Amino acid sequence: MFRITPFSAAQTTIFQNRAQASRLSKLQFQASSGLKYSRPSENPMENRTISRLNRTLESLATQQSRINDVQQPLNNSVTNLIEANDLLTRAKQIALEAPQSINEGAQEVLAAELDSIINRLQSIGNSQYQDRYLYSGAAGDTEPFQILDNAGLAIPFVVYGGSSQNAESVISQSISIETAFSGAEIFMQRGRGATMFIGNTGAAPGAGTDSEIGRANLTVSHTLTTFSGGSGVAAGVDSAEGDTIIGAMGQHQLTLTDTSGTGTSGTVSLDGGPSVAWTSADTNLKLTGLHGGAVFIDTTAIAAGFSGNVDIEAAGTLSTDGGATETVIDFSNNQVVENSITGNVTHIDSSGVAYAGVDSLEYEGTADAFTALLELRDDLQNTRGLDSADLSESLERRFVDLQRASDQILNVVGEQSVALQQLDQMAVQNENQQLDLSSRLSDVGSADLAKVIVEMQGVQTTMQFNYAALSIVQSNNLLDFLG
Repeated sequence: MFRITPFSAAQTTIFQNRAQASRLSKLQFQASSGLKYSRPSENPMENRTISRLNRTLESLATQQSRINDVQQPLNNSVTNLIEANDLLTRAKQIALEAPQSINEGAQEVLAAELDSIINRLQSIGNSQYQDRYLYSGAAGDTEPFQILDNAGLAIPFVVYGGSSQNAESVISQSISIETAFSGAEIFMQRGRGATMFIGNTGAAPGAGTDSEIGRANLTVSHTLTTFSGGSGVAAGVDSAEGDTIIGAMGQHQLTLTDTSGTGTSGTVSLDGGPSVAWTSADTNLKLTGLHGGAVFIDTTAIAAGFSGNVDIEAAGTLSTDGGATETVIDFSNNQVVENSITGNVTHIDSSGVAYAGVDSLEYEGTADAFTALLELRDDLQNTRGLDSADLSESLERRFVDLQRASDQILNVVGEQSVALQQLDQMAVQNENQQLDLSSRLSDVGSADLAKVIVEMQGVQTTMQFNYAALSIVQSNNLLDFLG
């Protein structure tokens, strides 16, 4: 017969309750944290799975954050470009209405409206999101659009300072989305047609390909007039500044008659124009040709008895930057004239240049969205003094330019809308993956709270039973022990 002493019973109870207390502590951790394990060593295999799932969830959360970061600027951009297209649509309406708006006051009102459209389009082009320009492409910290006015230019010059490359945002290792588009692609798409010369100087398009854009003024200036020998005619006092004829030797002619026979008086005409009487006292006689053009002559040394034609050579220069730089006319079929302000060139056939003056040049198809609006505004004010037929045709060309600019903006809206759809789909897939992984993580690493609570109650009941049993053992007296 074995006897269990109170000390032995107490030791056994303490040992059992210590194990139960350890189990209770673990259950309390599970109840408070919701986690199945407090240390990886408790179940290395499952904890490896938990770590992998957590890393994947963190990666998905980062990807979701990047998706959200990309969506907002793209949404802003689409909204901006839709407004820009609305502005161009209104400008096209103005171009169509302008020929009917013969009232000068009405055209001034439309021109003022175009000013506000131009300013608003520039604001859209220079819009930002979180201190980054939306339309500078990869150069997001550079303001994309400036409109520079200069007295030497036919219209203000639009300068794009951003990058020609679109900026991409990385969503994941295998996915990137274009978020900041090049403003040159959106607002400054151009083609190139023929160069149109509007004016009476006789200049014509050359054989090369021009790089100038929009519109320019070709200034043809007179520099020096000389006459073939034998007649005694010389350049008048105001010839250098006042002559308006240009041409190689023989393109213009004087018809001179010495009616006195002594070189003291007679008649003279320019290019079939009206005859003008002259005397040997005239040092600055003005002649006007049949088709325009003027020349000042000196008749103080006419050869006695001279009657006949006198060939004229009138030199001059060409300029497309308001005279800032000038190119000497060589009367060839392809002279290159550079604009020092824009750095662009125009090829000119100067063989038929006959008169000084200013021709308006239009580089068809090259006007960007801003330039088309600026040109339309100037046409409404008819700054070139065109007749009604030429003005109407010019307005039609502005409509075509604006339509092309509008089409390009809508193309980019379409591209960005597709990108937003892709981002929406990615966001939904990402959320579904996170939910699935969270569920799997819960199955592997989360404690079953209902089961934990039931087990905690069982452990507590066991501990209470052990202490109650120990109390009974401890209450035995000496006689119970001996008996």
